[in-house]
This record gives sequence, structure tokens and C-alpha cells, in this order.
Amino acid sequence: MKWIHGIAGAGLCLVSVFARGQSTYGLVIGVADYAYHPKLTFADKDAVEFYFYLKEAAHVDASRVSLFLNAMATREKIGEKFHRIVGEAHEGDRLFIYFSGHGDTEQSARTDNFFLLLGRAPAKNYLTRPGELLDKQFFDGYIQALIQKKVSIIFICDACHAGSLAGGETGKRVNTGAIMGSWQHEIKLLSCLPDQASWMSPKLGGGRSLFSYYLVLGMKGLADRDGDGKVSVSELQTYLNDKVGPDAKAYGGPQQPEIVGQKEFVVSRTWPAMVSEARQQYQANSPSEEYKRLAPIPGAKTKVANNPFVVKNDIVGETREFLEIDPWNAVAEGYLKSVYYSFKEKIEAGSLVLPQDNSAYYYYTLFKRSGGDSALTMDMRTTLQTTLLTTFDDLLDPLYGGDTATFATAVKGYNPLNLAMADTLASGDTLMARQIEARTLLLRGFSDTALLRQSIALDSLCPAGYLEFGRVHLATGQPREALDDFEMYVQLLPNEEHGYNYLGLVYQVLGQPKAASEAFKKALSINPSFAPARENLKNIFGD
Repeated sequence: MKWIHGIAGAGLCLVSVFARGQSTYGLVIGVADYAYHPKLTFADKDAVEFYFYLKEAAHVDASRVSLFLNAMATREKIGEKFHRIVGEAHEGDRLFIYFSGHGDTEQSARTDNFFLLLGRAPAKNYLTRPGELLDKQFFDGYIQALIQKKVSIIFICDACHAGSLAGGETGKRVNTGAIMGSWQHEIKLLSCLPDQASWMSPKLGGGRSLFSYYLVLGMKGLADRDGDGKVSVSELQTYLNDKVGPDAKAYGGPQQPEIVGQKEFVVSRTWPAMVSEARQQYQANSPSEEYKRLAPIPGAKTKVANNPFVVKNDIVGETREFLEIDPWNAVAEGYLKSVYYSFKEKIEAGSLVLPQDNSAYYYYTLFKRSGGDSALTMDMRTTLQTTLLTTFDDLLDPLYGGDTATFATAVKGYNPLNLAMADTLASGDTLMARQIEARTLLLRGFSDTALLRQSIALDSLCPAGYLEFGRVHLATGQPREALDDFEMYVQLLPNEEHGYNYLGLVYQVLGQPKAASEAFKKALSINPSFAPARENLKNIFGD
């Protein structure tokens, strides 16, 4: 899904299109390059165009707009910017959150939850890799803090693209419905209704999503029906319905964008020059002028916000494809470049915190102390934090895979400094620190159920806690408690066969052979070659 559904002043004075005395912020996220899901041809381009709208057309201060594309879009990098905005923003300010990419949900334990998938999100059982998701829990902490400060939130999601994802059509529908139901008093712009898809076309604007293409044109002034220089939610809804619906029919199905929020809320302000440029872009069916000024030939280097790229392809009349390049290329020759290179080398080697004088953390602190570029220093910090937390997700893989012996060995060999250092790098972000604390308690809780319970209290969406509790309860003769644990586990990971096998074993202990049989059959429907469930199914009736 795309967060909303689908594959689907004139003159020299640059004044923000938003009210005076009001600061505008932007978090713009576009993921097209997926490792385990269908790639989306134009999602990153859609994000670049929205970034250009905020920065160039609307004249929002560039320091307040952050762009995250493909591999640069990580939970930690986005969270770091979110945290800064929460600290800086004041009453009357506004924040645009834009996401273009896949959206889906599998779990049914909390139907108000949703997932926006980042580039390395797993093909199924999303919650085994929480660092590759942006879920409601992630957004809630930051957005609720901004709401308390009376900052207006405009949440834009183009995330319901056609394509096969683990949640299927039901997942897309539930995901979109959850987004629509979140943050009741904020503005939400969704690319389509819950039972629809968000369509894309190589023939539109040089290759765009229908919703995102018309969204930007509408905000530039083509949606201003009464010509008062302001685009309201109501006007934008009407414009999107008039443009997106008819175009979508040519691509395979209906698509009706949905905007939730106060209908008279002013989404953008315009001036004649902006409106004229938008009309020209629409009539030419072309990318924006800002986009066309990017590096025009394959192999050329270009830069959008803090993201450096090499142009991979340039097809006349269609779109450019970008390959993200290492920020190392932006570091001046000399000492700092060698320090940064050593940092990257240690990241790739897995030498994250040890040895103390030759690790990624050591070179990060050395770069920082030596006066390296502040933006790159922040990028190094969040890159290290992401890698440290990924080591913990890696640790849990054998547990989810049913290999408890390998998992027990891995726990003994795991370096707790990884989590301690990740907490240090959280740099005052209490929401991130809370998630790291939950992981730390979980690690210690594998040998102390009291700590395991505390971990679940801090992060109720971590499947490993319920799985471990279920195994403990089953082994200590508490089948009813184990049943509750495993039921929660399969709700969070509904495509994980081991959970249903455990459920079947619990039902057998409880003397419920029919329920046990159904659980084993469910495990086999997920993985037909899963031998333990097949053997357990045979044993139910003594076969």
C-alpha cells in the first residue's frame, strides 16, 4: 500500500506560503527499492517531488525539511529528525509527514495498528524486524507530543500499491483503515479508500503515482477553486477526486483519495507565479522544473537534500533512476576521509564497540571530536545505532525459527554493550530509549521471567516475549497461561508456523484434540514441509 492505498509571491522575495510567524517542518520518506517486496518504480521520485514542493515552491526553510530515500530511510534516522522537531516546534507550527512506499499489516492483535514498510522489511512476519517498519506505535509518541504543543500535523500516505504482500487484500484494507482512524483531530491525506489500490503510470509527469502527482499540483494552486490564494482540505479533496478517479480507471480499477480532518483547514497558500508554473507543468505533463534540473545524464553525480546519488538511467519522457552513493564521497580529502572510511570498514566487519580503540564507535567519536561535518556526524551516529539494534534482531532469528539450542548459545555469546551503546546514541530521545530498554530487559529476561514481564510492559508488540513466556509456562505445567501467550504470539506473527505448532501442543495438554489438529494444520498451511507439525498431527489420534 502506499500509505494511503495502492501499487499501486511573485518577485524576488521568497516568503513561505504558510502564515507569518509560523514554522513549517517536513519529514519526507520515499521507498522504491525493496529487498523482499515488489519494487516500486516511482515512490522515491514522488518523495523527491514533494520535498521540492516544500523547499522550492513553498519556500520552507531547508533546515526544517528532511528527505529519506530508500536505504537512507531507516527507523533510527527518521526518529532522530522527529525527536528534533518535537524539541524545536512551537504552538501554531505545522509538520508535513509524507510517506510513499509499501504499507501492509499481518497481525490482528491490535486492529488500530498499521505498518509502513522500509527497504529491508521481511517478506512476512514483519514484527521480527521492527527496525524495518514505521508503525503506529513509532509515530504515536512523537505525534502525541506535537499535538500537546498544538502543532498541526498533516499526514500524507501513498502506500497501497497493487502487488502481492503478506497481508493480502485484507492487510491493505486493515492498514488503510487504521491510518484513517489515527489521531482524530489531525489532517490525513490518503491515496485511496481501504478497498482500493494506489496506481502509478510512466506516462504521467515523467513517471509518477497518480495521487502524489496531482497532490503537489493541487497544493501549488490548481485546487484553489475560488482563487483566494488558499487551498483548503475541501478544495484539495474535490480536485483529487476530479483528477485521480478518471485517470485510475485507465490503469485497472477505481481510486478515490480520502482526506480526513477539518474541511476548512488551509493546507497551502499560493501566489500567481506558483499557480502559473503548476499550470505549465500540468499542460506539459512533465516533472517539476526543480526535478528537471537534477543531473541529466547517466553516471553523473547529483544531490537532493543530504542524499547524494549517481544517475543510473535517463529515459526521455519517463523517469530517472537513482543509485544512492556513500556519503564518503562528500568528505574532503585528508584525515577526516580516512577516519570515515575506517568507520565504514568497521561497520561492515561487525566491529561495532570492540576493540575500544579500533571499532565503529571509536571512529565515530574520533570523527565527531575532529570537527567533521555535522550532518555526516549525525548520519554516522544513526547508522551505528541502526547496526547495533540489528544485532539484537539477528539474535532472535533462531528463536523465531524454532532452533532453541542455537538461540541459547547465541544469547550467551551476545555482547550487551551493543544495546548499552545504542542507548547512549539515542541522545535524549526517550521514545527510542524506551524501546532499547525493552530489548535489554528481554535479553536479561530469558533467564528471569520478572524481567521478561517488564519487557512486555514496555513493548507489547515484541513477539519474542510472548513466545518465551509461552515456552516457560508450557514447560512448568501452566498450559492455560501458555495458551494466552501463544495466542498473542500468533496474532503478532500470523505467518509463523512454530507458533501454531506450540498452540497445538498446548491444546493437546488441555485435552482438546480438535483444536490441536486445527493448529497443526494451520502450521502446515504456512509451511507444508514443516515436519514437527506433521508428526504432531499424526500423533493426535495415534496414527
